[in-house]
Amino acid sequence: MIHFPVVDHIQICGYRLFPGGDQEPGLSFLVKPGISIIAGVNGLGKTTLIETIFRLIVGPFELPKLENSARFGSTARVKETPWPARREFFTRRVADRAAAATAKLRFRIGDRAFEVERALSDCRLLTASVDGVPIDMIDGFETAYKDLIVGSAGLGSFVDFLTMVKFLTFFNEDRRDILWDDQAQRQFFRILFASPAISQEWVQHEAQIGSADSSARSASAYAFRLEKDIEALVEALETNAGVTAELAAAQALLDADLERREELERKSEGLKKQIADTSRQTERAKLAEDGARRQLEELRYTALERLFPSLDDTARYILTHLFADAHCLACGADSEDEILRLEKAISDGICAVCGAPPAQQHRTAGADGIVPVHKVEQKMLDRALEAVANAAIEREASATAERSFRDQAEELNVELDRVSRSIDERRLANATLRARLPPDPEEIAEKKKALANARSSQQQYEKERARAERKYQLLLNQTEELFRAAAVRVAHRFQRFATAFLEEECSLSFRLVEDRPSQSGARFMYPSLKFEMSAAAFETKQFRERPDDVSESQREFVDLAFRMALMEAASNDQAATLIIETPEASLDAIFMRKAGTMLRAFAEDERRIVVTSNLTSSVMVPSLLGGETADTDEIADRWTRVLDLLTVAAPNAAVRKFGLEYRRFLEAGVEGRVA
Repeated sequence: MIHFPVVDHIQICGYRLFPGGDQEPGLSFLVKPGISIIAGVNGLGKTTLIETIFRLIVGPFELPKLENSARFGSTARVKETPWPARREFFTRRVADRAAAATAKLRFRIGDRAFEVERALSDCRLLTASVDGVPIDMIDGFETAYKDLIVGSAGLGSFVDFLTMVKFLTFFNEDRRDILWDDQAQRQFFRILFASPAISQEWVQHEAQIGSADSSARSASAYAFRLEKDIEALVEALETNAGVTAELAAAQALLDADLERREELERKSEGLKKQIADTSRQTERAKLAEDGARRQLEELRYTALERLFPSLDDTARYILTHLFADAHCLACGADSEDEILRLEKAISDGICAVCGAPPAQQHRTAGADGIVPVHKVEQKMLDRALEAVANAAIEREASATAERSFRDQAEELNVELDRVSRSIDERRLANATLRARLPPDPEEIAEKKKALANARSSQQQYEKERARAERKYQLLLNQTEELFRAAAVRVAHRFQRFATAFLEEECSLSFRLVEDRPSQSGARFMYPSLKFEMSAAAFETKQFRERPDDVSESQREFVDLAFRMALMEAASNDQAATLIIETPEASLDAIFMRKAGTMLRAFAEDERRIVVTSNLTSSVMVPSLLGGETADTDEIADRWTRVLDLLTVAAPNAAVRKFGLEYRRFLEAGVEGRVA
């Protein structure tokens, strides 16, 4: 027999979403047998309160790979995972990030009484006790606490306890269908109706099957890729046999081009050095020529000064410029012949103007007349002329050599460009040939060896899967009658709940459905209950195989009826708590009353239901509490079953503006009146 959590009392302190009143700060609510209502409007924290109760029981743990999964899963979950939102869910709802907020819950599982307190800032366990005895909290994974609640519930693992509480104890907004999910059904049959030992053996077999199947499929996929690789290599070996010789010949041409390029690059570097050297020589020769010309001009200037002692500086400058550039500043004509005449006059001592020999010259600078240049400076003038001529020859020779080297460099660069293009083309062609090279036979042999190993591994994993599947089948055979009997109990209780809500005839039929716990392993027959319901267009009841085969309201409450039937059948009608979030959204007034009837049918004896209500209908609250009454004691008892978030929660804009109207609406609902 399974024991479900029975919630007795919830208390929240220091959480700004539930400040409470001046007389009673915070939130404190005693859950009685029967139906209790968490009443409020959107934004007052109903979902947060439901999540608080859930986290107080199970802690900061979650089922793996659940949020984005459309179906429950073909195999049982082996291990829980940390709750990703443990430090965000409660803190992001208040300005102080729940720094000092705590929540405490008293609940029972079977004959054990638990009390837990958690910090809302990170959901960590602050205190915990069972039957008044503190629980060891040294382990950060809450191992001692988990073991106690799992053992008290009569289950085989904490992940099974978490699954049961998440999907049966709580029926919240992010709920998923169970009745129409064969995979979910078989896991709940395992969790609720098999012994803890059999349940865990089932989980182990499914884990072994899944692990071996995953390994076998990985080995098969690897082997398949190897087979394709080997086929391609063998084909390449057959079709590209002559490529090796072709590539060798092409490589020889490429090597020759590479060698030629190296030779040209060496020559290019040599020419660059020669060009630099001759360029420096040319510059030095130019400087030497310029110096020799300046020295020659100075000698000529001195000679002109003696020849024409009375000439002013301007005339002397004109004659000097004529010597230097063979260009007359007076008329602009080229005067090389005149330069020769003047040089001869200077050399022989003849008057440069009239041509008179020295003996006939009377305007002299000294007593002896003009002294001819050749008598005192001819050697210096000749040396200067020779120096100018030699410098000009050296300059021209250097310039000629530099031009020659530059011409050679230009020709060499053209050749170097041609060879480089040829190298690029040959490399591209060689790469194409290399891609067509036949494979090394050793490579094929290695891949064939790897293929044999992969196939061997695949076969080994398939054998392991087959062994686990045989054990799994024996276990299924062992539990078939157990599950058939459980299905009868579930179907009987479902009939009572569903007919309280539906007008159509309905029932659950037991079937064995085929499925497999792995992607490519054997298929097995699993227990499943199929929903049948009559309809206006049919003479008899029809199987509703999918949730879309019924209306939205029918879908929710039929699935809820199935969960209640599972809880009653698994617990042998013992105490349990069912917490439901906003069930009235898709219901009209008639079916709100029928929903209230169905829920009250479950909330008998020690069983209890906690329902949130948005105060959007004047029918749902009276339907849940039992209809209209004028009995003051009955009304007072009903108020003890209502957690009034209008007064406990931090008011939002709607409550501040319409609080009195919401209050009248709630008061009418508690009294069973339609406002």
